[in-house]
Amino acid sequence: MKKSGILNIEISRVIASMGHGDYIVISDAGLPIPDSVELIDVS
Repeated sequence: MKKSGILNIEISRVIASMGHGDYIVISDAGLPIPDSVELIDVS
């Protein structure tokens, strides 16, 4: 994904900064998310 590019600049930034053991979760609006977690709204 890093080589071919991603249209959403925020998601691209997060992927570039990820390290071993980091996770990305893609979910609908019903998932409870703690305030301490970075949230990217792609709607």
